Amino acid sequence: MAQTSRGNTSATIWSVYVAEADRQDRILDESCKGAMDALLNFAGLFSASITAFLVESYKTLTPDPAVTVLAQISGARE
Repeated sequence: MAQTSRGNTSATIWSVYVAEADRQDRILDESCKGAMDALLNFAGLFSASITAFLVESYKTLTPDPAVTVLAQISGARE
């Protein structure tokens, strides 16, 4: 390794690299955290609104007439 009057240059370079990488990681973490919060809020509101529609439409469900006819046809064949 290269030695200078100030010490080991390789160690100095790595300490600068680690400090900069930590700074960049913190910036990235904060931006991802904000985006994830927004995404989770949207998903929660979306699922709540879909649930409200499903609860109301569930009351109007009726059996499929085609299934009833097919059951009668297959019962008549036996």
